[in-house]
Amino acid sequence: MLILILLCGFLVVDSYKILVFSPTISRSHMISNGRIADELAKAGHHVVLLEPDFLNISHTVQSSKVAHRMTVSGFSSILHDVIQGEYVQKHSNARRIRVLKSSFQDFLSREDLIEKLRAEKFDAYFGEQINLCGHGLAYILGIKSHFWVSSCPISDYMAWLLGMPQPSSYIPSLIGMDITHRPSYWERAQNIWSTFLYVQFALEATEMFRKRYGANFPNLEAIAADSDMVFVNTDEFVDFPRPTLPHVVHIGGLGEGSSSKRSKGVVYFSLGTLVNTSSLPAFAMRAVVDAVKKTPDYHFILVTDSRDHFTRHLSEALPNVFLCSWAPQAALLSHPRLQAFITHGGYNSIMEASRYAVPLVTIPFYFDQVSLRNSRAAELNGWGIPVNRFSLPSKWQLLKSNFCRYKQAAVRISTLIRTKPFKSSEKLIKYTEFVLMNGGVKELLAEGRRLPFLQYHNLDIFIPLGVAFIFACWIFFRLLCTIFFIAFPPVKQKLQ
Repeated sequence: MLILILLCGFLVVDSYKILVFSPTISRSHMISNGRIADELAKAGHHVVLLEPDFLNISHTVQSSKVAHRMTVSGFSSILHDVIQGEYVQKHSNARRIRVLKSSFQDFLSREDLIEKLRAEKFDAYFGEQINLCGHGLAYILGIKSHFWVSSCPISDYMAWLLGMPQPSSYIPSLIGMDITHRPSYWERAQNIWSTFLYVQFALEATEMFRKRYGANFPNLEAIAADSDMVFVNTDEFVDFPRPTLPHVVHIGGLGEGSSSKRSKGVVYFSLGTLVNTSSLPAFAMRAVVDAVKKTPDYHFILVTDSRDHFTRHLSEALPNVFLCSWAPQAALLSHPRLQAFITHGGYNSIMEASRYAVPLVTIPFYFDQVSLRNSRAAELNGWGIPVNRFSLPSKWQLLKSNFCRYKQAAVRISTLIRTKPFKSSEKLIKYTEFVLMNGGVKELLAEGRRLPFLQYHNLDIFIPLGVAFIFACWIFFRLLCTIFFIAFPPVKQKLQ
């Protein structure tokens, strides 16, 4: 009996209360955060998955099967309207971020909920990079250990806050224009500009907290930069190689299955959970159907919404098309007959395709997909083709005619992911428990996160040196002019 009591005591000591903050900005983000929550809960920790339902979609997604799910509803539909109208009317990233900030302001006004969360006395906070408001929430709840999660490749702004090197000369910006891994001069200039997209929002978000909790509330950027550990929900083999930091850990592929062998047959088309195909311009879906018509020897599974009568009409005479409003994506990608995946380029979809060795044709729509960055990462290693909404038929023919080459590259990426040391779930659990057991690991945080921009890039040295060099050149030039004038005086002066 004594041994049993001691064992129970050890279990209590090793179990932590963890808050995973997951605003419902998209179903894919909900699923990604839910996988993190479930893995932590399976390891014996008490995990609360907090979902402020900004888009009113929580009832459509089973984001968690193990963790305790807490949904907060009753928010304005403005964020939903902005995202759903994205294709028809382009909104700036700044507008999307400010609408998200407004929704979070509504969340903070629910003081009873905040007090309830504070009473839980959580040991750790997990939150995405989408905005910094979650770090402010963790601060007012008194949570000491912060884990910053990037649901996609690390953004320029996030890298800047962490003091992580972000060479814009060869690492494309996460959100911005279409830039390859070898950008031109103009593209590099655009890359640098996009780095500062979120700075103004961070200032506004900090001001929002200070108005509610006092002028001494710390800067949200500083809170986020001091996170003990950064988990990046990507895989190193499905991104551009880049310099990193010791407390940044990749956990891509969390909760996904293993791959299996395939043979010829089926192409899967899905634009993700945010795109309603019925709201797309006619030319967009006509391009998809045109690609199908030119490939009668393949079967196509097209995921369209139930109101998309236009696509249904276009494809009704095609015997090689199956339309559905939902499909089990992971099961399809792992099926032996699936040969290619036409996707919007969301990182979850790209990660699943890489695990199952499925070549990609990507049509970007939102956020990090807009810059084609995810697609370019697949293209870099030879297993994906990025396209715009007009060139799908021609690009599909390119993939079809070079299928063996793209397939071999996809198989190699899949093999690298499956055979590399340490599983994603193992890294997530071990690093989380390591941080909590030791009360944080501030020793791993880079000093660069606190340096001013000029000092971080040594501009305070290079600029004075440059000015001094230019001044020295000017003095030297004037001296030469003086010597030349003395040695060779003007003709008029000689005559005098």
